[in-house]
Amino acid sequence: MAAIGGHGRFVKKYYLIIVLFPAVAASGHQLRLPLQYDRYLPWSARSLGMGSAAVAGGGASALFGQPDRTGGLERWEAGVSSAALSAGRSHVSIESEASRAAPSAAAAAFRLGGHVLAFGCRRAVDVRISFPDVYAPLLSDHAALELDQAVLGWAYSTAGNASIGFSLGASRAGFDWRGPDRAYAAGEASGFGFSAGLTIPVTGEIKLSLAAAAKSELKGTADFLPDPAAGDLELSGAVPSRTAAAVEYRPETGLILVAEAAMSGWNTVTQGYEGRIDLHLGAEVQIIEALALRLGGFTMTSPLDEYERRLDATLRDGYFLTAGLGLSCKGFYLDLGGASSRPLSGGGQSQNRLAVSAGFGR
Repeated sequence: MAAIGGHGRFVKKYYLIIVLFPAVAASGHQLRLPLQYDRYLPWSARSLGMGSAAVAGGGASALFGQPDRTGGLERWEAGVSSAALSAGRSHVSIESEASRAAPSAAAAAFRLGGHVLAFGCRRAVDVRISFPDVYAPLLSDHAALELDQAVLGWAYSTAGNASIGFSLGASRAGFDWRGPDRAYAAGEASGFGFSAGLTIPVTGEIKLSLAAAAKSELKGTADFLPDPAAGDLELSGAVPSRTAAAVEYRPETGLILVAEAAMSGWNTVTQGYEGRIDLHLGAEVQIIEALALRLGGFTMTSPLDEYERRLDATLRDGYFLTAGLGLSCKGFYLDLGGASSRPLSGGGQSQNRLAVSAGFGR
């Protein structure tokens, strides 16, 4: 690819990207983070095994999905998770390599009377992507993208097993963009987010849960590396909002069934995206006192608009099957969870997910 000799050609390249590559849209001195809808690492192996339902996450790690569920803690708990995703595609112009993080999440919580305080951090995204170079389409540009989050939460539970919880999180995204023969841009953006959860017992066997997370706007700067004198780029992005309603049913001891509907606000993040609603179904069966089997399924509806999706069969909606195991003994737990869309999605969304979580509590 011909070298970009000055700021004028750089701006021109960005205007081309607006048309050809809206996921990394930029204009003038602005650069949009290409946060992808299918690249978020699982934060809980238990949740992943039960249809990736946030309401299925328990203990301290519930802080990342349903913050009120940390209220069921007895005294204290600490845990850590690692996760991996297979390679895939989230846009007609973006290919993603396999990604993994070890650890992908860590959280701790402790009870003070009826209150529970929790804190944790997670690597939500850790991926390397490639896309055609604007001036030489047969060559590829590459970018490394990271998204880290730190969360602090509070929960309160009543004697009737109702619970309420809130969390405040800080996010930091790192972006490093390189072309065939040089580095183009590198920088960071940060922002804050807020989430809340509520669980209400309907009967002795049924609980209703609600959760909401506000959109987190990320702002920062990136250096324009070919020409440092041209000044910094404005780097921006957003973690989408999420609203969910779930039902948990415990018909008998040792059996848990969950159903969750979650709406993600991708349409408020960038152009060419739509809001989406996904379904999560999961079950946990206690085989013996120390061993639990988990099964489930969930949808991953593509937020790309119809025009984008019809250009590539791999951008169709994904339908995942999930499974997991949980081992527990004397306060220690080890969870394994996996998900795959390959059996049900045909030539569409094809992805494998894996997570392992371990922890200890009293």
